[in-house]
Amino acid sequence: TARSSTILEAFFPDMKTISTSELTEKFHDVTLIDIRTPFEYEVIHISTSINLPFSQKKAFTDKISRFAIYQPDIEVVIIDNNRESTRCFLAAREIRKLGLKNIFVYHEGVFEWLFYQYERTHLMGKSPALIGDILPIEKHLSHLVTFDGFEKLSRVENCLVIDTRDIYQRNETIKGIPHKHIPLESFLTAIQNRVWADRPLLFFDADGNRSRVLQLFLQAGGYYNYYFLKSGINALPNSVITSFHDSKYNKLTINQKLFFQNTQTLLRTDHLSALFNYILSSIHFQSIAFIRPEQLSEQFHITIEHIRELSQY
Repeated sequence: TARSSTILEAFFPDMKTISTSELTEKFHDVTLIDIRTPFEYEVIHISTSINLPFSQKKAFTDKISRFAIYQPDIEVVIIDNNRESTRCFLAAREIRKLGLKNIFVYHEGVFEWLFYQYERTHLMGKSPALIGDILPIEKHLSHLVTFDGFEKLSRVENCLVIDTRDIYQRNETIKGIPHKHIPLESFLTAIQNRVWADRPLLFFDADGNRSRVLQLFLQAGGYYNYYFLKSGINALPNSVITSFHDSKYNKLTINQKLFFQNTQTLLRTDHLSALFNYILSSIHFQSIAFIRPEQLSEQFHITIEHIRELSQY
């Protein structure tokens, strides 16, 4: 695949990334560290990768520290699910602090790797990872519904509607259907712990492309009562969608894409780049970051007035 970039790279300028095509070329020369949870890893992982969950901090730190002592010159590639993850960038920074220097973030993620390098992927314990064998297309299609069906199902008692889009895609949403945006990491944790086992679940994304991969995790977690909006929100007519800009909550959110566009020049300075990285890592795709101005002022040696000026972006 061609080299691509994500907005996240701008917020972690100190970290190097590697694309699918580049990783394919270097596959046998690098150490792949999958930082996801054991559940995520068991469902799907890149062949030869080792699972060191970033959430298990002591075990993660101990293993990386041993690498730093005995194999300090190895090239390490950090693996996560997909492009919207800050977890892989934060893990890469932690690894660098522990002594390893040759670190790359595979920001495209294991989901993309599955479709381009299925012969080097394990899916539900099988390799090559032929998704059609694990999740037949007929079963997938049976869990897709049109908007009319989606709307009716949303009114079923105790139904939970989940927006699975990343923050950069959420410029508009569906009218009249209460729903939650749940980041992928939190979603997969809930699936593993069967938090919603007794609830009907509805999902929508931008274009329907994410549904099949998410269905793999639902299937592995023992879920059966769930449906996806066919073709996603982008296929819906304007009459049933509304812009987030009309929301009374707009003033409480940070649009990271706009934030990036308005601060490209400022990001070129090391001082402010560190400040913005700190803020963005605090957000973690939850749209809101609560940080005391005094904390920023003390850590980055800038005035409260300057912080208030920056907060207008």
